[in-house]
Amino acid sequence: MRLFRNTIAVLAMMLTVHQMSAWAQNMSYGADNFYRSDIVTVTPITFQDLYRTTIQGNLFTRNNLSRSIESPAIIVGHPMSAVKEQSAKFYATKLAEQGFVTVSLDLPFWGASGVPRSIISARRASWIGSGLAFSLHKSQTLAQRKAIIAAAAQERWVEAEGGPTQYSGGVPSHLTANTSAVDREFYDFYFTRRGDNPKFMNFYPFNDIDSISPRPLLFISDDQAHSREFSENAYAQAKEPKELYWVPGAGHVDLYDRVELIPWDKLTQFFRANFR
Repeated sequence: MRLFRNTIAVLAMMLTVHQMSAWAQNMSYGADNFYRSDIVTVTPITFQDLYRTTIQGNLFTRNNLSRSIESPAIIVGHPMSAVKEQSAKFYATKLAEQGFVTVSLDLPFWGASGVPRSIISARRASWIGSGLAFSLHKSQTLAQRKAIIAAAAQERWVEAEGGPTQYSGGVPSHLTANTSAVDREFYDFYFTRRGDNPKFMNFYPFNDIDSISPRPLLFISDDQAHSREFSENAYAQAKEPKELYWVPGAGHVDLYDRVELIPWDKLTQFFRANFR
């Protein structure tokens, strides 16, 4: 009985500490992850991607949006270990206020999309592309004015129009005279008997980053983020037209929801200038 009471006391203390931590959260710079807008309508959506995984998300439209005119559409992806209600919904709502039709998705195996849960797949970007295919048919927009924040792939356009799915290879499986020393080092393990496993799928997100060109690419990063090198590396490997925009004084998580730090004007200007 004493052990039981002690356990209850410990649990109560943990709950109290948790409550205190919640009240002590840093809400500076207008942090508002669960922002709601009186001028935006949110509609739940469900569809299947090309792998027959059920994807769930939300469609955001401004209340006074005219169905008789074309409006650009934007797909908003959530952070890697988050769900659509964390950061993605916030961005989708704010951009919808500017007149864009936006969609936020739970990427497969996160949130309400597919099982098992909490899996990060190499096909992550393709599911965002499936959201683009959905918006091609469900939003009142022109095909040439679609945008995607988290990924861009021409093949998704073909699939959205009913064309066949085309698959491409991953990391090159043979050496050439131009193969770098780093690639040779990894090849020596992954593509020889030393470490080759036929069930392993090789994937590196930067492999095809140059294929986004000639579509414009905007990187927005925090200059105080511990992860800023990833933005720098991605920018260096991307082809023109491209731009790397630094948010002064911001850290890695600050751009998730801090209204006053996020460069909304920059985002709006970029999309409006490039929807042609």
